[in-house]
Amino acid sequence: HFWLDLRRTKGSTRIFALSDLHFDQKYNEDWAHSIDDLAFLDDVLIVAGNVADTKVGVVRALTTLKSKFRRVFYTFGNHEMQIMPSEFARYPDSLTKMNELFTACDEMGIDVFPAPVCEGVLIMPLLSWCSAEFDQEDPFPDPNAKFNSRCTWPMDADIQLWKYMMKLNEQFLDIRGFDTVLTFSHFLPRQGLPFDKTRKNAVKAVGCDMIDEQARAVKTKLHVYGHGRVRHAQIHAGVRYVSAPIGFEADWPKDHPPRLMMVHNGRSLCMQEWGTDDEPPLGYTKRLLHMVTYMMPNVREAEMRKFQNMSQKFASFPGILFSFDRIGSRSLDKDSLSKDAWPDIMQCSQ
Repeated sequence: HFWLDLRRTKGSTRIFALSDLHFDQKYNEDWAHSIDDLAFLDDVLIVAGNVADTKVGVVRALTTLKSKFRRVFYTFGNHEMQIMPSEFARYPDSLTKMNELFTACDEMGIDVFPAPVCEGVLIMPLLSWCSAEFDQEDPFPDPNAKFNSRCTWPMDADIQLWKYMMKLNEQFLDIRGFDTVLTFSHFLPRQGLPFDKTRKNAVKAVGCDMIDEQARAVKTKLHVYGHGRVRHAQIHAGVRYVSAPIGFEADWPKDHPPRLMMVHNGRSLCMQEWGTDDEPPLGYTKRLLHMVTYMMPNVREAEMRKFQNMSQKFASFPGILFSFDRIGSRSLDKDSLSKDAWPDIMQCSQ
């Protein structure tokens, strides 16, 4: 899929992000289905892991999301790597399940490898696993911890697994030639990012510093991550870091349904919560970016239709919203209209 959007017009697609969807929870499945069916069909979604516990659940979730967005980029979290009771006979270990998930993603058209989404903009998934070294005060595994106990790996999960994931990413770290690179991982990529600390020694199972090293090696400008269960959007050392977990029903006020996070608005990077109905949150101000008015006092109806037909052709181009119609007054000239009804008309007219 790498070449699919290499020449797609810049500004013709937005990029949204989420993590920790937990689609096997009915509330979250209903939320995913509630995403508008048409509003995001030109847009891209980043899914930073913990989609569901079973492969069947992951496939159902990603199928739902793919029906809502033009492209979906995905990487797995620790929940997908659990071997659930219904999967014991099918998967001898989590590595087998991981490869089966990648095969399923390929069949569904879900992106699990780096690819441009329009001219100059590249999205790069980074495989990851947690490292006990993320705990700077005690950088050693906790022998009594029960983290990820349902995951089974054919290697040492504490010492070797995170290094294995980092090694798999290395083949993509030489990709160059894009003005804007967005990376994402499931686990936290650096120190200083917030996460849920209610579980004892949680710091040993939330992140890996080498994720950030790899992200910065490809000159990322924005990194999306999950797992921490804390919404976050801030700049650290010149890079934007975004966490947009959907989490569980209890994590959200009853009158505040979960939101997507917009990370690229088609023109530039951003970190803006966004509704599933394609509406911004309350308090967000919409602005008219460009408007021109022309004095055409004697235009005929036939000529008017020609202008409108021309505007429809422009509006069909990717990334362009264009309209042409009457505005103003038949009885007042421009100076009078500006004075009596619309002061701004003088600033945007020709």
